Amino acid sequence: MSVRHALLALLSEGPKYGLQLREEFEARTGEVWPLNVGQVYTTLQRLERDGLVASDGTDSEGTHRGFRRASANWTGGCARRRT
Repeated sequence: MSVRHALLALLSEGPKYGLQLREEFEARTGEVWPLNVGQVYTTLQRLERDGLVASDGTDSEGTHRGFRRASANWTGGCARRRT
């Protein structure tokens, strides 16, 4: 499992902040896989660039703030794979 796929799986459950993602990731891995919060945000930026994650806004400097959620590209692709 990659961090990318783990974050997408967590986001498929509903929107979350970056720190929530890190906490849930560590809780679900039994805290044996510590995750740096910087890695969470870098991965979220890449997922957003790839169209798999969307955020609810940006600040005046263009930095993403607020909840992230799985985009229709990700959730639609998952639904197609299940059928």
